[in-house]
Amino acid sequence: MKTIIAPSILAADKTKLIDEILDVERSGAEYLHIDVMDGIFVPNVSLSKEIVKEIHDKHNMVNDVHIMIANPLEMVLDFVKSGADLISSHY
Repeated sequence: MKTIIAPSILAADKTKLIDEILDVERSGAEYLHIDVMDGIFVPNVSLSKEIVKEIHDKHNMVNDVHIMIANPLEMVLDFVKSGADLISSHY
């Protein structure tokens, strides 16, 4: 079994997001983990489907999107259309 490491961009400097993503890619990562929090399902607010759309074609890694949002089934297709390759959510 191959081990896959998916660095998260949650703590990335949002003013240099693309540069930081490219640094992760240059380090050899094949997957990019993107945490999405809506402030409802969890108290924090983080990245969004708009960010997924903005970055999806700026690198060659797999977009591994973790949606921690209320009613994920209502939004999953929006994330697919935005460029998510893998999506995980909470039931």
